[in-house]
Amino acid sequence: ENATIRFANGESCDADLLIASDGISSKGRSLLWESSDPTYQGYVAWRGLTRQPIPHFPPGMAMQFWGQGKRFGLLQMTPERMYWFASLNSLNPEADMNLVRKKDYLTHLFRQWNPVVLDSLSLTEEEDILVRAVEAVPALSSFVKERVVLLGDAAHAMTPNLGQGACMAIEDAAVLARCLQSSSSVSTALASYQRQRAARINQVRLRSYLLGKIGQWESPLMVTLRTLGLSMAPNAVTQQSFKSLFKAV
Repeated sequence: ENATIRFANGESCDADLLIASDGISSKGRSLLWESSDPTYQGYVAWRGLTRQPIPHFPPGMAMQFWGQGKRFGLLQMTPERMYWFASLNSLNPEADMNLVRKKDYLTHLFRQWNPVVLDSLSLTEEEDILVRAVEAVPALSSFVKERVVLLGDAAHAMTPNLGQGACMAIEDAAVLARCLQSSSSVSTALASYQRQRAARINQVRLRSYLLGKIGQWESPLMVTLRTLGLSMAPNAVTQQSFKSLFKAV
């Protein structure tokens, strides 16, 4: 049995397999998987680039600063460029995305934060700031339906807190290719793909979700407890928790 694809111009074609890798707003997923629309997670991601280095920033260093309902992170892309992000709780993400003077808004919100935060904002041009509501696709019981398979964000778009969205898509593609190459039929390959990816994806998705939830706490009491917990956690435990992200698949 083949998958039949019909296009908007009236044309159609048959294929042994249809791979829907069309992102968080996947058309393929919306047609075949019910109740799978992305859901807003309660906070907005602001991302920017500086076109010159931040003074006194340690080479090769990545930093994150956590506050009440907001976070700020920085990392070096090249000797001349820095990437930064801010995540802010928001009840009205549309208003945030439509702000005209985004740089001034962030500078005001982070005015009492570490100087490196303010330096990164001051060195960013308005047109280099991107704002998006943080959304995630609900957990699906399966990434496969007959001859259709979901891959990447179409299957499991998750919060960006671990920076693993694109990584999981690359893993999906590698595993799917391996399954197709080593299986006697497409259906067998897809069943193997589902078995190999489900547990891995669910683990990374949950960790990213929980990290975002904890990072966006606003309660002063919870923020204090979070700070104490992080300060008391042994480095070895923290490092071990991240090793599983980089295991071979």
